[in-house]
Amino acid sequence: MNMLNKSNSNQWGVFASGLALGGIIGAGVALLLAPKSGEDVRTMISDKSNDFREQITGKVEEVRDKAEQQIGSVKQQMSANH
Repeated sequence: MNMLNKSNSNQWGVFASGLALGGIIGAGVALLLAPKSGEDVRTMISDKSNDFREQITGKVEEVRDKAEQQIGSVKQQMSANH
């Protein structure tokens, strides 16, 4: 059962990374195709990349926290069994 939880956590991390990467690529393409000046596009790209970086950081922290909780739970179970 623990292996299943670990697998789900890894799958969530891969999914979140793929989702974030897709969002970044999509936003970049949309901004590059928008009828704006170069300076406006660069500013928008910078702002969006900062937003995505913050979102990714938040998701990574969530996954890390969940993994640490799982590790703590496994350690407790192992201590109880010995």
